[in-house]
Amino acid sequence: MPVLRNLLRLAAAGLCLALLVLGLVKASDMEAFGQTVTAHGLLPGPLAAIGALGAIVLEVGLALLALLMLMLQRPRASLLLLGILFTIFTAYAFGLVLNPPAEAVSCGCGFSKAPVERWEPIMARNAGVAAACFAAIAVFSRPSLLGNPRLSMHAEQSEPA
Repeated sequence: MPVLRNLLRLAAAGLCLALLVLGLVKASDMEAFGQTVTAHGLLPGPLAAIGALGAIVLEVGLALLALLMLMLQRPRASLLLLGILFTIFTAYAFGLVLNPPAEAVSCGCGFSKAPVERWEPIMARNAGVAAACFAAIAVFSRPSLLGNPRLSMHAEQSEPA
């Protein structure tokens, strides 16, 4: 169990650092990221620029906070923050699934500037990361479920009801 927990901490730290780097890349060219958010068409013109800034602040801020939680030995809090952030990313991508841009445009979520034709894979990726973060919380919350033979499906029903 300690090995699994350490691997999950390492994965969470890697995710935090990736989000931090990607957020800073967006911040380094706010104009381009703002144009990408505007091209998505989910927010009206003036709100798109505010939304782009908000997305960067949220991404960098939650990545730093999640990293701090890991450093303070609070992996559940870190995973919760990461899960919430990826749930927000999933909701945004779902908006693009329901109302795709008129022309293919970059997702704005990484280094690639390649236009996205279909938003479902991006939504699925984000949902998968969010689900993995929430599932990993269980490893830190309920160790007895994973290591207690009494809770195993193969355990005999010897205890009285």
